[in-house]
Amino acid sequence: MSRKNKVFRAFLHKNPSPTIEETWDAAWANQQDCFQSKRMRELEGTIGLERIDAHKLRERIALLEAERDSCCALNESLMDAAGRHLARIVELEAALDKLARLGNEPNYGNSTGNVIARRALLQEQQE
Repeated sequence: MSRKNKVFRAFLHKNPSPTIEETWDAAWANQQDCFQSKRMRELEGTIGLERIDAHKLRERIALLEAERDSCCALNESLMDAAGRHLARIVELEAALDKLARLGNEPNYGNSTGNVIARRALLQEQQE
């Protein structure tokens, strides 16, 4: 016996002599219930998939935040290292300038050491 027949027999059992309008209303209500339950099952499936997607997105967000924090820490350490290297370059340039002027201050000297220091300074300025 099909589901429709069972529902119809149950309806007739409750209402032994229904009118056409009552029968029609009962059939319509039954169809609406079937449609609603089918739609609810579809929505439950969709919600389940969305929960899975939301969970995956939360995991991905956590991973990206960890990567961002790691990159920020790396960036800070690189900036510190670059600052230290820049300070060292300034010190070395000052030392080369002193060597280039050694013995003939405030002008550049012409000894071998003075010339080597002047060439190193010139190369650094060209870069």
